[in-house]
Amino acid sequence: MLALSAALAFYLFIRITKTKSVDLRAIIAVAVASIAISNPLRLKTQQYFTTLSDVSQVKIKNLNSYKFGKMALYKVHTAESIVKDC
Repeated sequence: MLALSAALAFYLFIRITKTKSVDLRAIIAVAVASIAISNPLRLKTQQYFTTLSDVSQVKIKNLNSYKFGKMALYKVHTAESIVKDC
């Protein structure tokens, strides 16, 4: 997440300032700013995009695989089964 936020911050800096040459001070400032925001951003990302550890009610509906050369991506479609207490 740290590298991603640093790359994104530097990209935004270049796009906003519309400069072709960047000095070392600007690179350091962007890196420090991205490091400062990366930890809170990581925590929020983890909060909204990770799964719960309790998977007792989760059922696999479908599994898709995608090939990218030697790499493979698997998309697992799940559904939560609802059990009502009577």
